[in-house]
Amino acid sequence: MSKYEYDILKKCVPSVEATIFLDEIKRIYYQHPLNDTLLEEIDEVFLKETHKHFTLNASIQGDRSFHLLTYKESLRLMQAYYIFWKDFLLSKHANYVFHETVSLAFNHVGSVVCRLVGAHWIYQMPGNIPEYSNYHWYLENEIYDSEMLENRYLYYLKCPEKINVDMCKHIVSMAKQTNTIAAAYLVKKEQSLLELWLKAILVQCRNKIVNIIKRNQFDRQTEPLEYLGNLNETPIQTYRNIKAYKQYIKFDQIHPDERYYYYPFHLEPEATITYLCEQMYSNQINLIKNIAAQLPVGIYLYVKDHPHAYGYRNYSDYQQLMNVPNIRLLERSIPGKEVIKGAIGVFTINGTAGCEALLMKKPVYCFGRTYYSCYSGVRYIDNVKEIRHILYDEKLEIKENDLYAWINAMVDCLYPGKVWFFRHPSMYKDIDLKVESCKFVDSFMDYIKRIGSNEID
Repeated sequence: MSKYEYDILKKCVPSVEATIFLDEIKRIYYQHPLNDTLLEEIDEVFLKETHKHFTLNASIQGDRSFHLLTYKESLRLMQAYYIFWKDFLLSKHANYVFHETVSLAFNHVGSVVCRLVGAHWIYQMPGNIPEYSNYHWYLENEIYDSEMLENRYLYYLKCPEKINVDMCKHIVSMAKQTNTIAAAYLVKKEQSLLELWLKAILVQCRNKIVNIIKRNQFDRQTEPLEYLGNLNETPIQTYRNIKAYKQYIKFDQIHPDERYYYYPFHLEPEATITYLCEQMYSNQINLIKNIAAQLPVGIYLYVKDHPHAYGYRNYSDYQQLMNVPNIRLLERSIPGKEVIKGAIGVFTINGTAGCEALLMKKPVYCFGRTYYSCYSGVRYIDNVKEIRHILYDEKLEIKENDLYAWINAMVDCLYPGKVWFFRHPSMYKDIDLKVESCKFVDSFMDYIKRIGSNEID
């Protein structure tokens, strides 16, 4: 935890035992020079514990702040992370670590070391099922799947008489009727160029003042993410990108008479295209062009950017897609579910659009493992070269009984407690944080009991 969090915790619970993570990392980093033997050990641990999905170098590349470091500095920081997590987990005899999604190098190392010492790295995933938006799943490591969910799915396939068919039909019906956006509060509203320009100027001035005041507050070598935050130039980049969109980019609408597949952009940088897909598909533009090139004749690929952000992508990315004849670049404001309704199927790395598509009885082709990968209506693509064979020679069908088994399994594995927050608590005035936190504690304890007992029925 941070010093700020530590002070709050000690104030509330003076007797609590707590560790300030960054203080420990700084101490280890400057006390331990690079050790080639230890680095080789860490690399071997990554290969073994991630089943050869990650090397140490791949984990380094996944962290969006490590470009501020030299290669040797990156290795030394990863070494410090490894020493910290190994010593910490062994000294605490930890069985479970509850944290966030594996999204940066420090928690990826923590996740890998958890497996090394026999512990579980657990995080939440918000429910994407209609009427269960205040619920969540528990997932583990960077695999982004759930053994519990898969076991429940297999159970219902073997025992279809246990399925609550009426509930499943209701969820499917609701999925088709609604066009809601997951975490809609994060959707960026469009602004005029004048508003964007004024905001960019104000933020630039503020950043210059902050950089002067906080110039030495963060250590670049041990706090690259915090250091990067002080270099924030997002508003001016957003202004330039949106200005270029208006000049050079022509966004399209859905054409009802066309046959198409749908690819929804993932945000960048984001864990879904780094640690949660083996660091293989960080260049989505090339991936999209490769998909479009292998579609059957007369079939389009509809592409739409993520609704949570606007202006973060360079206009040249969109230009490349506009130059491909069978790609249609859709307006961001079009609801994703509206696009899915008319699609033949959905291509995604591991996004929530895949879950939405399955609930709407559309086949899904995904490039990364995810919590819905176990369902028979999903085809995992290990290599983009497989797309042509899959679309021409295979027919992926949505079987109703399998779909209901999967839906019932997902509902079984959902837990109450809305604690998936990325903004200040004041943004959630309609939520009783104390009540939701108590629900979360109870659900987390129940989850630990269930995975400890390997409960199936």
